Amino acid sequence: MAKAKNVYQERIRQALKETGLSFKAAALSAGIPEHTLRKWVQGIATPKLDQFALLLRIGINPIYILIGKGPPVIEKAKGADVDTLAAQALSQSKGASSDSEFIKKKFSDVIKSIAEKKEMSLRELAIKTGIPYSSLYRWVKKGDQPPAEALAKIYLAFPDINPIYLLTGEGPPILSRPEDYRERRKADLRAQIKALKNQIEALKRMQESLERELALLEQHYG
Repeated sequence: MAKAKNVYQERIRQALKETGLSFKAAALSAGIPEHTLRKWVQGIATPKLDQFALLLRIGINPIYILIGKGPPVIEKAKGADVDTLAAQALSQSKGASSDSEFIKKKFSDVIKSIAEKKEMSLRELAIKTGIPYSSLYRWVKKGDQPPAEALAKIYLAFPDINPIYLLTGEGPPILSRPEDYRERRKADLRAQIKALKNQIEALKRMQESLERELALLEQHYG
């Protein structure tokens, strides 16, 4: 469990840095307690499944936090305004008799909808995603909440799944247009290129530091 926390910790820290928001401003805008946000960055705790969607309110890409793919920060969700989606998720959860009731219904419906769209039974979905059938059954039939890692497996198994729908239940379940695939792939590639550029710059700085040290040693000691 500690490994997963460290992964989320670094991704959340990077995403927050790219938003340019302070802890206080980010927490206030996202509707997340500031001490909770600090715990995520410190690696003491990880976001709950319903909290991933709230990160959309400050433009953080929840898919990046989950699996490290795509840009850390996004301006707009596919076919919908990010702020509107997050606000809907928050208002719907408050309208339910309890948060847990809302979460159970939401993710149960999401998984059932994806199975229907893919014309798969739950067993076939389990095989495709690598998620145990018993787990899928509990989430759909009994309303148990799936872990965030399970939604990441679904996302990776189906390239045309709308990640915003997967996390919020809003928008179309499937990105059916070719341009949607291209945009998602371009975003992934841009994020990878940016990460590589950052690594190259860090290595260059390290090289320059080592060269300076070597030059000083040669100057004084030959």
